[in-house]
Amino acid sequence: MKRLSTDEERILLYDCLFCCQRQALIIHYWRLVERTVIKVFSLKAVPCTQDSIEDMRNEIFLKLLENNCKKLWQYKESRGRSLAGWIIMIANQTVLADLRSKAVLNTTNQSKLIPIEEVFGLSASKENPYDLKEQAYILRSAMDELPTKGRLILKMYYFHGLSFEAIARYLKMKKGAVYTAKSRTLDQLKDNVKKKIKPCK
Repeated sequence: MKRLSTDEERILLYDCLFCCQRQALIIHYWRLVERTVIKVFSLKAVPCTQDSIEDMRNEIFLKLLENNCKKLWQYKESRGRSLAGWIIMIANQTVLADLRSKAVLNTTNQSKLIPIEEVFGLSASKENPYDLKEQAYILRSAMDELPTKGRLILKMYYFHGLSFEAIARYLKMKKGAVYTAKSRTLDQLKDNVKKKIKPCK
């Protein structure tokens, strides 16, 4: 959707605040808010699904429109920010607050990061003809063959250092189910790696 001029933004905001015509504002900034949500998830290296993106986008619009559009009333053009910029700022704050509340960004709830290479004991040796760079490629390739949810859990646990509790909260699963899925997927990953790494004879 095209970028609005300052006058067009004023009209859109006026209609929303004084005429209760909120649909036009929602329609116009729908994609902008969605792109902002995806960007924050990406910058914070937090895995996301289409459902979580849509839920977050809806939450942002609720925040903008709740309490008789309180957040929109707080917008001041005189501070040098466009209405789109204001909405992006609110979207950023809302996503980060949500991630913190789910312990996704709370480092005190993170487990110690364990390089997944150590799980396999990958290292250059006479028994292993591959150098470390080749082994890392093999490991990534083996991970790509895993089921989507299992791969996501391994990435959250090993690459982002999230605890089982934080993963369970984020994926809306039971903690025990996350532990089981992680163990099962790790075994599958080890099998995949063994098929790709053949020791020297």
